[in-house]
Amino acid sequence: MLWVKVITPEGLVTPQNWEDKYDALRKQVDVHFPAALVHESCTWSDVHKRWFFMPLRKLEGPFDPNTYPHLSTNILLSADENFQDIKNVTVGDVHGDHGFCSFKFIPGTDDTVVVALKSEDQMVDGKPQYSTHIMVFLLDGTVIQDELRVSDLKFEGIEFI
Repeated sequence: MLWVKVITPEGLVTPQNWEDKYDALRKQVDVHFPAALVHESCTWSDVHKRWFFMPLRKLEGPFDPNTYPHLSTNILLSADENFQDIKNVTVGDVHGDHGFCSFKFIPGTDDTVVVALKSEDQMVDGKPQYSTHIMVFLLDGTVIQDELRVSDLKFEGIEFI
């Protein structure tokens, strides 16, 4: 089963089964078991009244540790609150080893401009190698700033405070 945890501002945690919701997202991009979408980030937009997802990886079949790091996506999925209306937008080019790990709407843009982080982790000569890339785009997929390498460290979150 595919569960999420809803955490209130007071800290109350409630588990919810999202299996049907994740199935609807996979169906939108023609991914069927044993293939899978792997998600690390999602956000709700009060402006659009939609959930937004940027899958880290798109597996074409069963999990394979040798190919997994190279199956990143350029997909932005959005769904209404009931997951009845799901949309799929292509964002830039696929950079096989760079997967979406976090994204946020840029404040003051009415949730139309997104900043996203992509992380890369590979084994090179038996040693882990990491990097973080940043990009900016519009909800229609128009890229404003293509991927830019910002660190040889792995950052997996971005926040505006």
